[in-house]
This record gives sequence, C-alpha cells and structure tokens, in this order.
Amino acid sequence: MADEHWQSIRKTTTQVHLEYGPAHATLFATDIRLRRGPPLTLALSLQSNLRTCHKGVGTYIDAKALAEGNIDSLDRLQLLDSAVISRLLDLVGDSGFLTVPWHLVLDLDGTHEFMVQPQLPDITAAPSLFFSVLRE
Repeated sequence: MADEHWQSIRKTTTQVHLEYGPAHATLFATDIRLRRGPPLTLALSLQSNLRTCHKGVGTYIDAKALAEGNIDSLDRLQLLDSAVISRLLDLVGDSGFLTVPWHLVLDLDGTHEFMVQPQLPDITAAPSLFFSVLRE
C-alpha cells in the first residue's frame, strides 16, 4: 500500500492484542501506518505470524484461525507498545480521537477492514490503546 499520504509509525515487529468472539490472541504486527482522514485510518500487517517454520507455536495457530474466518468476529484491537502509542498520539493530536469512527485495516492473508472507536489511554495504567470494532 505505497501511498504518500501514509505516515509510518513503526516498520519493525511489535505486539498487539486482539479479542475476537470468545477468544483472544497476542500477535506480532509490522508496518504500522496512519493516514489522516477523514476518516483516520490505522493500518498494520499481521502477515509475519503466518510465516514461520514452527507451525505449532501459539502466534501461528492464532493467526491461522483468524485468517481462516475468525477475523470477522474481531471485537477489539489493543496496541501495547508505548513508542507506537506515543507516535500515534503525536501524529493525531488530542482532537483526532474525537473524530470517530476510525478505519482499521489489517493485513492477514488478505485485507480486512473495520470501523473502530478508539479509546483514550489511561495514563495511570500500563501503556495501551484500544480500538473497539463498531457493528452496524
């Protein structure tokens, strides 16, 4: 998705947490990018979780389950990396969180798109930023 309107947040691997249906997974994300809207669009790749020689590890098993259809039941994405969160907040600014919904694009054996509601981080808790999927 090469486009001059995308701003890179992080190219290298970081962890994200996903909640879907009755399950959850912590996977590795790469190529995290932001495009100013409207709507604001956050994109990231989960593809690296499917590229492993060790098919018995949890990240591969969870990513495979998501790629085979469970991604449709995604409820929430959580960013865990304080550097990613800080960069995102710097790029968007406080007013950007008021612009809802956001567009979330996940690359995992294809492109999956969601409209999400960001939740401002609790500065007293461990750094994390949540995006809840909006259902029609």
